[in-house]
Amino acid sequence: MTAPLPAWIPQRLLAVKEVADLLHLSTRQVRRMIAQNDIQAVRLGRSVRIRPEALAATLDMTIEDCK
Repeated sequence: MTAPLPAWIPQRLLAVKEVADLLHLSTRQVRRMIAQNDIQAVRLGRSVRIRPEALAATLDMTIEDCK
């Protein structure tokens, strides 16, 4: 069973711009993270969306790496 998402992550698919705004990064940096498979993304036609669970998992892995 997965842990609940933090309250600041919306409960829907997120656009690259939304993730960039949430993490205070550029859209280019978020796209680079997707290309490097640091963040799992879903491609819907020409659109790229990030599942909130994938964003939370990426953040958890990043926090664990810092310990």
